[in-house]
Amino acid sequence: MERQEKQISEVRAAEERTLIEKAREGDRASQETLVMRYERRVYALVLGMVRNSEDARDIVQETFVKALTNLQRFDLAASFPAWLMRIAANSAKDFLRRRGREDKIFSYETDDWSVEDFGTARGTAEAALSARIDSGIVERCMDGLDSRYASVLTLRYRDGYAYREISDILSIPMGTVKVLIHRGRQELKRAVKREVGEL
Repeated sequence: MERQEKQISEVRAAEERTLIEKAREGDRASQETLVMRYERRVYALVLGMVRNSEDARDIVQETFVKALTNLQRFDLAASFPAWLMRIAANSAKDFLRRRGREDKIFSYETDDWSVEDFGTARGTAEAALSARIDSGIVERCMDGLDSRYASVLTLRYRDGYAYREISDILSIPMGTVKVLIHRGRQELKRAVKREVGEL
């Protein structure tokens, strides 16, 4: 089973490299395929950061223009989704900086936190979100979270990025990522409980 998953992953990676190479050569169909493949993920991240759907759509468009324009610079040995998400996060942060809001998103005190504060999966939001909770409820609760929590939770749980990758994508320290994920899970758990009552 594990070997089969590895083979599937390798095939997908090879397909994506071919797609990127064609897109670099100006193949419109390949460029459009890349956009369609990642548009929803990029939008979810950006919307979590800027909290306005119209602004998010503009930033997503800007992200793909930047990515396709700079595709020659992309290292084919690297992760394309992580590279794309980094462009999206930076575009969103630039937008917020222009609006004077960027410093409110990722500035965070981490000095008073220790490893023990992060706990284990038991009792955290993902454990609390049992099968009886509709995914629509979780989505609504995510939409109501502070943007700094929504962005890291989106990257971690919806997109499956590791802490180090999230740190790179958002250009914030690893300690800040851990704090935001920890507190974000707590906030999400509380929001879900308010929505459906005690589990």
